[in-house]
Amino acid sequence: MKKIALVLPEAGPVPAVRGGAIEELLTILVEQNEIEHRVQFIVFCADNEQARAIAEKYKYSKIIYLPKTTLADRLINRVIRYSNRIIKNKTWIDIAYYRRVFRYLKEYRPDAIVAEGGLYHEFKRFAQEFGKENVYLHIHHHLL
Repeated sequence: MKKIALVLPEAGPVPAVRGGAIEELLTILVEQNEIEHRVQFIVFCADNEQARAIAEKYKYSKIIYLPKTTLADRLINRVIRYSNRIIKNKTWIDIAYYRRVFRYLKEYRPDAIVAEGGLYHEFKRFAQEFGKENVYLHIHHHLL
């Protein structure tokens, strides 16, 4: 069974207990997969106690709830951002949420990674690590 990682923005959880277009879409996708058993989803989203309780019923999806960004995370983000400018590396992930996702992905090694909105430029490093043929951007809004 293929493993597909779905990376949501830091805004809301799956299941969509607080609403949200992307969260609702992913909730429908995960629930349909519980019926059809086609893939193993690994969903990365914001933490929420109510969503955690509901998600316990999922057998074919692993929901990884990530903590909110702290002040320390923001300071580290700033240091990395300045370092990227000075060193011209541009591949260090400068958002704590996506650094956490990246660490989990290295552990789980999914067959595909789908960015479901958020800061798409952060996925450049994901493509370098996992192969650009395995990283997909599901664009939910107009970028231009």
